[in-house]
Amino acid sequence: MKGYSETKAGRRPAIPVAFMLLFCILCGCFGCGVESEDTIVAPSNTGSNIFGCRVDQRVWNSTVTISPGFGSIARILNHGLLITAFRQELYGKGRDEEISMQCEGVTGVGTYRLDSATFIDKFANMTYMAPGRVHELTVTTLDTAKRIVSGTFSFNAGNPAGDTVRVTEGRFDFTY
Repeated sequence: MKGYSETKAGRRPAIPVAFMLLFCILCGCFGCGVESEDTIVAPSNTGSNIFGCRVDQRVWNSTVTISPGFGSIARILNHGLLITAFRQELYGKGRDEEISMQCEGVTGVGTYRLDSATFIDKFANMTYMAPGRVHELTVTTLDTAKRIVSGTFSFNAGNPAGDTVRVTEGRFDFTY
């Protein structure tokens, strides 16, 4: 075969296989630029369009690509903040989930009561809702000139069957 020289035993050298093995090992160790499943996205306040938290201690980072009109978003309308984030793992673990939060009266940096917070597990067809005005969201950056909003959040939500989810260590950083 072109590009390979045959050895005396008539076998090809194992160099291409060695390179592939080394590549796989390096990707496993360094992640090839993909966030580890054990790490929530790093906090940011630059409008980097990130969203991450823990859902019942499981790391939950938004995986849907941000694009105009689709994907995880933050919107500020009439002093209200709406954040919606998606996570899809259609192969392997089979997850299709959404977290949505709404907060009225957001005028700047500060801590606000969540008017609504929802966790949706689309594969299990389960919706978990947090009671309004109980949980908090903290806005750490609200730059109206650069249109950046970032902050932290946590909430507990339940469904009609009595099951609950705990959403903790939440962080977001969006352009709006």
